[in-house]
Amino acid sequence: MDENIDVIEKYKNKHDGSILEVFYDFEAENPREWDNCTKIFCFTDSYVLGDKHDLKAEQFDSFEAIQNYLIKEFNAVVIVPLTLYDHSGISLSIGEKRGWDTSPVGFMFVDKKNMIDGCFKSKADALHTIKSDLDTYNQYLSGTAYGYRIYKRNSIKEVPDCSEEYSPSEVVFNGSKFVEPKEKD
Repeated sequence: MDENIDVIEKYKNKHDGSILEVFYDFEAENPREWDNCTKIFCFTDSYVLGDKHDLKAEQFDSFEAIQNYLIKEFNAVVIVPLTLYDHSGISLSIGEKRGWDTSPVGFMFVDKKNMIDGCFKSKADALHTIKSDLDTYNQYLSGTAYGYRIYKRNSIKEVPDCSEEYSPSEVVFNGSKFVEPKEKD
């Protein structure tokens, strides 16, 4: 592990002296490469966003035509428009917003197969997952992925899956399994 990382939080187990260090993970895997039940199709020349696809915005007359195509050809049963906010960083949001630093960029959806295969109990559940997956993706886009490492008696204990968490509380929760009970340093 890189010894030159910037630790942003540190926890110490008062019983055995083990230490949990939390840091930014600048080499986190793109969460869109995970096995997702949602799909993100973006259309922009400025960035590579969302999931890989072969569609081009120029193939369609409007964003409404793209949405209709996704419903018909990809069996999208829950679909939301995405807006790109591009100002001192980028992020995606659900809905159609207009402004000098925002623009429609694509769609996020759940297809019929994932609805039927049991990823979701309802369309409301699918929409909740869309929002959650988009939050995780935005954290990746903004570079706020976290990792942790654990020291046991002056050595680093190897911990599986010690990176690519997208909230400090997830890191502390997962890392605390190795150092409980914890006490913030």
